[in-house]
Amino acid sequence: MDMSTCLSKSSSHQKPKKLLIKPLKKQPLLPSTFLIQSWTQYLLPSIHAIYNSQSSQIPYQILYNKVEDICQNKQSSDLYTLLYDTCNIHIESLIHRLNSASISTHEFLKSVNKTWNDHCQEMITIRSIFLYFDRTYLPFKSQSGSNLGSGFMREINGRQSEITVRSVWDLGLYLWRLHLDGNVEVEEKLIDGMLELIDSERSCGRGGEELVLIKSLVRMVSAVGLYGDLFEMKLIQCTKLYFSEESKDKVEALEVSEYLVHVETRLRQEVERCQELFEPVTRKELVESVEMELLVNYVDVLIEKGFEKLCESHKVSDLKRMYGLFGRVRGLLPSFEMDIVEKNGNSLGWTHEKMRVALLEYVKTKGINIVMDVENDSIMIKRLIEWNLRLDELLNEAFGKNEMFHRTIKEGFEYFINKRENKPAELIAKFIDQILRTGNKSYSEGELEKTLDQVVILFRFVEGKDIFEAFYQKDLGKRLLFQRSASLELEKMMISKIKAECGAGFTHKLEIMFKDVDVSVDILNAFHAHQKHSDSVKDFDLNVYVLTNSYWPNSKQSEIKIPQQLARAHENFEQFYLQIHSGKRLSWQFGSGSCQLKANFPKGIKLLDVSLHQTVILLLFNNANSVSFTEIRDAIGLEDKELKRTLLSLCSGKVDTRVLMKEPKGASVSETDMFSYNELFVNKLMKIKINSIQMKETSDENKETTERVFQDRQFQIDAAIVRIMKTKKSITHSQLIAQLYTVLKFPHKPSDLKKRIESLIEREYLERDPSNNQMYQYIA
Repeated sequence: MDMSTCLSKSSSHQKPKKLLIKPLKKQPLLPSTFLIQSWTQYLLPSIHAIYNSQSSQIPYQILYNKVEDICQNKQSSDLYTLLYDTCNIHIESLIHRLNSASISTHEFLKSVNKTWNDHCQEMITIRSIFLYFDRTYLPFKSQSGSNLGSGFMREINGRQSEITVRSVWDLGLYLWRLHLDGNVEVEEKLIDGMLELIDSERSCGRGGEELVLIKSLVRMVSAVGLYGDLFEMKLIQCTKLYFSEESKDKVEALEVSEYLVHVETRLRQEVERCQELFEPVTRKELVESVEMELLVNYVDVLIEKGFEKLCESHKVSDLKRMYGLFGRVRGLLPSFEMDIVEKNGNSLGWTHEKMRVALLEYVKTKGINIVMDVENDSIMIKRLIEWNLRLDELLNEAFGKNEMFHRTIKEGFEYFINKRENKPAELIAKFIDQILRTGNKSYSEGELEKTLDQVVILFRFVEGKDIFEAFYQKDLGKRLLFQRSASLELEKMMISKIKAECGAGFTHKLEIMFKDVDVSVDILNAFHAHQKHSDSVKDFDLNVYVLTNSYWPNSKQSEIKIPQQLARAHENFEQFYLQIHSGKRLSWQFGSGSCQLKANFPKGIKLLDVSLHQTVILLLFNNANSVSFTEIRDAIGLEDKELKRTLLSLCSGKVDTRVLMKEPKGASVSETDMFSYNELFVNKLMKIKINSIQMKETSDENKETTERVFQDRQFQIDAAIVRIMKTKKSITHSQLIAQLYTVLKFPHKPSDLKKRIESLIEREYLERDPSNNQMYQYIA
């Protein structure tokens, strides 16, 4: 019969039945001796084999099944008790053997580390056998709310204690810690040895094997819970002691720059050491302890010992290092510095505040040395500019462009530059005059503007700006009249810089001076056009500047008799000008005039650039080869002092500029001297400029300019007092002085103000109150 046919028929008449497997109604019970038999015959021998680094004779799967069967038979607690006792005895013996070893500290640490690593490997293997226990018993206890500490009692360190049920791994850690705590000698030797090894690594930088050993031991104390309780605290203390001793030696032996490099290196090493060896929580306190011992405790010493030297030597990188290191410890405040922050509460922090104070002292001290160095007045401004540029570099590169440090530098400049009244303002004007005369001959275009900007910065600090104005105006007048300016564009750029600094009122007179020169060109062109249509004979070209008297510096004028041809030209111009500008008056300033003479010497024709005074004298030698001093004086009518200076400029100085000869020879001129035409005059140049001694700056002229400013100041003080009194009608002396300090823009002393008040009382502008000597009344 066909089997497939039968099956087909059968399946068509009834449905297939599902196979059901039912559990046993009652699980078979293990014998009561199963736990003891399994422990003594299987588990305990295998654990001993693991402890003895031997291979177990029983497969781990069988051991695992035994543990599983015991746990399922609800004998987990009894199994844990047996495991606890076995591990406890073994670990206690390990710690005891460590204590009995009489070896060096380093070898002891290596022994501890090996014992610990072996112990960890043993517990890992044991855990693999008791894995079912870890997975079922502890979670069950936790979920059921049972007290894990209610397992059993054991004697710990001489007294009965309740044992908390732990995982197999945690049990190994617990027992290791338990017996370390019970053996104080081993524990102390371990911690002290670790710290000794760390200090040794700090000193010698051994690295390699030692670092691996430290790292492993730190993981051990961390794993058993000794890190925060014992190791970290001692580590911080040991670190403080180590760097306290080191800093005492280094700060004395090293220069400040070398010490800062040492501190920077040490801090970097400690950060790296923390990252590699210790727990993250340790880094902050440990590094701060190093900062405290190496840096915070020596802030004053480092500043006093080296800050000024570093600034003076322009050690940018070292100052940057100091600034950076001091910045990182601004939050570490020793108790003796607490009052600094309270008094100066600013955003600097106390360490940077100390640097700022030292910087201020440095700027003041060096600045005063430069300003008070009278012998080097000629290079004062140049020195200040160069120094200020160096300070700018320190500010930007070393001090992080700190605004407080910037203000400190400005404060220092304002202090020292006004310690010597008036002179810096005068020298700034002279320095600008020199630049504007030479222009691109001495500087490149970029350097030129940069230098002028630096001069303006110095000018900003000067209180006596009226002194600067007077000298600048006088020098500008000479540059414009004698055409000594390198560039009018440069001149106007400088005026713009001063205007931006001081306002339009300050530069008003200076701008009018430029306007006068421009207008004079138009007037002169009109005059020359007029001359072309006249019948007058023109022997020479006449250039005239018509200047507004009140806007140009007044110069002392000497009476002089000018030659007829010059006088006739002046008269023609004056007639022409007054016809156009009726009601005005011209006052000729012969002392400021200049001429170009054509001189026929035996050895060649020369063009001489000379002053008008020199011109009048030289023209006398067209009619005579030799003329006496008295004859010259009678002919031109110039006062003796001015005449002697002018004659001396023509017969002294460089050999190739002596157009006259003097008998007798000498460095001065007397009334008995004779002067003659120098027939042997030789100069390789065609055009020769003969400097006029009268045109050079003299101390008398400077003194006259300064006195004129002082006189103007008196007028300004008088005017300010009168304005205040008109408004107040009645005011006390102290109130009046206080208001004058507010309105007056130039430096002044209380004694100067008191003199002006007394002067106004004498002139009956105000009077003292009869009942109160300190009260002033305005007299209408």
